[in-house]
Amino acid sequence: MNVHSFTRSAATLAVGYALGAALLWALLNVPESNALALTLSAVLLLLVAVTVGVTTASAMAFAQDVSPGVGVRRTLAALPSFVAGLAVFAILWWLTGFADGWWRAHHGEVDALFLRYLGATRTQPVHQAAFRATWLVRWVLGLSIVAGLTAAGAQGGMRLAGSGLRLSVRLAPLAAAAVGILVVSEGLWRIVVWRPKSLPPNWAEPTFATAKLIVLYALTVAIAAAVLRVYGRAAVRMSCRPSGLPS
Repeated sequence: MNVHSFTRSAATLAVGYALGAALLWALLNVPESNALALTLSAVLLLLVAVTVGVTTASAMAFAQDVSPGVGVRRTLAALPSFVAGLAVFAILWWLTGFADGWWRAHHGEVDALFLRYLGATRTQPVHQAAFRATWLVRWVLGLSIVAGLTAAGAQGGMRLAGSGLRLSVRLAPLAAAAVGILVVSEGLWRIVVWRPKSLPPNWAEPTFATAKLIVLYALTVAIAAAVLRVYGRAAVRMSCRPSGLPS
């Protein structure tokens, strides 16, 4: 692993996503009660999208072991692909949300079908499997498509969208995305609310909470940078093949 490229990618993610989170916090605190407030909300929403897009595209470019100058050019080339991936992610989010809602609404009917045709009364594992499947499609496949399109875009722009979609369902990148998302959502995220029972009062508690959040954020950024590197390197390897991405 190129340590300098990984460090640039992780630092880009850390700074960019922190700025995006600050803009999102500002957006959530805008009172939408008049035309000026609505306009400000729209501007902040656009800034959040641009910040996240530039950050992800830049980190992906650096993950492909390029110099800062080349990284800037590849960032600009990857932005349209990132937007396309974000649109696909939004569609998958809506479809999986609709599927979850439909399944919940027909929960009893599914139980009745299993009881009538299979004689099964314990259907909770079936319901859990259905919700886990939609979760995997929404988060793992959805974010993999965003990363795959962005990686391909950094190699050659929007004309490589098809290659980016193929990249997003390849085993290694998809597995990296799944592992990264599971570690963050099922591991690091659960530690956010944890605190020692014997923690002293007053200044110790906010100090501990601040240090804990900084460490968790750093670990999340490192995991994201490692996952993006898998996608970036996969895109580079595809570009070296006659049937893959053009150089």
